Amino acid sequence: MKKLFFQLLPKNYISYVFGIFTRCYVPEFLREKFYSWYSQRYGVNLSEARDDISQFSSLSKFFLRELKPGLRPIGKGVISPVDGALTAHGPITSGRFLQAKGTSYSVAELIADSDLAAEFEGGYFVTIYLAPGDYHHVHAPIAGKVTKAIHVEGALWPVNQWSVANVENLFAINERITVLLEEPKGEEPKGEEPKGKAAVVFVGATNVGAIRLEHFDVTGNSQRMPWKRSAVHGFTPETESKVEKGGRLGSFCLGSTVVLLFQAGVFEPGDGCEFGKITLGTPISRDES
Repeated sequence: MKKLFFQLLPKNYISYVFGIFTRCYVPEFLREKFYSWYSQRYGVNLSEARDDISQFSSLSKFFLRELKPGLRPIGKGVISPVDGALTAHGPITSGRFLQAKGTSYSVAELIADSDLAAEFEGGYFVTIYLAPGDYHHVHAPIAGKVTKAIHVEGALWPVNQWSVANVENLFAINERITVLLEEPKGEEPKGEEPKGKAAVVFVGATNVGAIRLEHFDVTGNSQRMPWKRSAVHGFTPETESKVEKGGRLGSFCLGSTVVLLFQAGVFEPGDGCEFGKITLGTPISRDES
C-alpha cells in the first residue's frame, strides 16, 4: 500500500513546488523561531554553523549553510566527502554492486555510460545518506581533475531506508548527476595519494530543491518544470579543473544520497569505512583510517 501511494504521488511536481517554497523570503523577525524549530525537528547542530541563523533569508540558504572553519579536518587517504550515514559499501563485480540484501545495481545504469562503467569493474563502492539536518555540500574524496559530468533526468522517489529496501533500482531511476574525478597514475610522487578514477554520484530525492555543481553549469531538478524527464546530458569543463581532496564538488538543497565509485586499486576499505554516522574528511581507506 505504501509503495502504491508513492507511485501515485506526483513526486516531481511536489518537489518543484517545494523548491519554490525554499527560495521564498523569510522575514528577519521569524528566522530564529523558524530555523530553531526546523533544527530541533531534523537534528541540525546549529553550533557548527559559521553564520548566525538570522543571516539566512530563505530556507534554501539555510540548507546551504557553511560550517565553521577548521571544523572538518581532512584526513589521509580517501575521505568521506560528506556528513551523513554510511549505509552500504562493497566490491563492484560483474558490473554490479550490492546495495542491500537482495538489492543490487548496475553501474552502467546508475551513471548512464557503459564504457565508463566498465572502468570501475573490480573496484569498490560506498553509499552515504544525507539526512535533512546534515551539512549539504559535497566534497572530493580524492584529489584529481574534474573531467566529466553526466546528468540523468528522472524520478524523485524518497531515498530513505524504506525506499532503498522496497523500490527496485531506486538510485538508477531517480534524477542523478555523476561527477568524474581522475588522477593519472604516476602524476604525483608515489605513495602520496591513490591514483586512478573515482565517480561521485549525486542522487536526487523527493523535495530535494536542486543539485548544484561547482565545476559545471548544471542544476538538477527543481528549477525546471517537473513533467516526466528521461534525457541524459554529458558535460566536460571548458577549462582544466583540478580539485584538492576535500575541495567542493557541489551541493544538495536538502538531504539525499551520494554513491562513490572507485576504480580498482584506488580504494580499499579501512577502519573508518563502517556503517553509521560519518563526517566530512573522515579517512575511510585502508591503513589511513
